[in-house]
Amino acid sequence: LNPRFETSLIMGFKLAILVQQFPLAIHFAQLMLNLDSHNCNYYAFLANAYSKNLQDELALSVIENGLKFDNNNSQLLVLKAGLLELRHELDEAQTILHKVLVALPDSIDAQLLYARLLIRKKEASQAKTILNKITTNLECSDEQLQIAYASLVKANKLLCAYSDAWQCAEKMNRLNTKVRPDVGKWTDVEIYFE
Repeated sequence: LNPRFETSLIMGFKLAILVQQFPLAIHFAQLMLNLDSHNCNYYAFLANAYSKNLQDELALSVIENGLKFDNNNSQLLVLKAGLLELRHELDEAQTILHKVLVALPDSIDAQLLYARLLIRKKEASQAKTILNKITTNLECSDEQLQIAYASLVKANKLLCAYSDAWQCAEKMNRLNTKVRPDVGKWTDVEIYFE
């Protein structure tokens, strides 16, 4: 009835991501960009959907287009660093994250990704310190906590702290059911109407 109704496009995008219908999420994000091609959040939505749909080259292209409007947009920069980390371009990813953390030292997503980079560079004790602070941060979402505990498992394994790794794995698994609910349940949709 109203294909330009922004709120419904955002809601459709979030639902499509939740039920892992990534081509549909891409469609919604593209419609949002048609409404406002200068909104960096919409570029982040589209890049995130492309990335989840395993189209990383397209995601990077979308990020670069969004950064033309705001080259310091932390959301886009963290997405770019995450994609570079997946491509094993660790030094470039670390440079981008350093820039984000200087501007926004409390960015949980940037800290999580930075800790993951440190683990990949075998600097597990520094990563563990960062991750332990994140797990006590009351502003963390369940998904962020789950990622933090998953990274703590890896850091503790590198440090041969197997008991700590086991405890973190248990916490990670408890959060898994909250973060990745079964597809198609009404309760998954209900949160958008509360």
